[in-house]
Amino acid sequence: MTEAHHQERYQRVIEEAARSGRIDLPPGGDERRAHPRFKLDGTELAIDVRLVVGAIEISLSGVSFFASHPFTPGQQFAMSIGEVFDITCEVVACQLEQTDADLLETRYRVRGRFVNQELELDQLLRLIER
Repeated sequence: MTEAHHQERYQRVIEEAARSGRIDLPPGGDERRAHPRFKLDGTELAIDVRLVVGAIEISLSGVSFFASHPFTPGQQFAMSIGEVFDITCEVVACQLEQTDADLLETRYRVRGRFVNQELELDQLLRLIER
């Protein structure tokens, strides 16, 4: 497809979104908003960020930790602890553990299992001996 074809398709998408009310067109002259904003209405986004959490327990088969946001059972994530190891985990359970209404803080207890691998005893011992 050519660049012109992509531009034409984009313009058709904008026109359709404007007719259906799913778009927020920038006001004339507002340079901060050079492009239209399409309303996603709660569409989930997966954002890969480095999240630091407080570990509770670790074993050869899994880990549990506290997080400030909920994890979904079945969700997979990469986990590392210092330079000791990197491993893939799958969420087994996530429970609301504590809420502080005054500070608007929430804490979840997340339990995960290691996917298709177990920690080697040597890695676990190095972690525990820290």
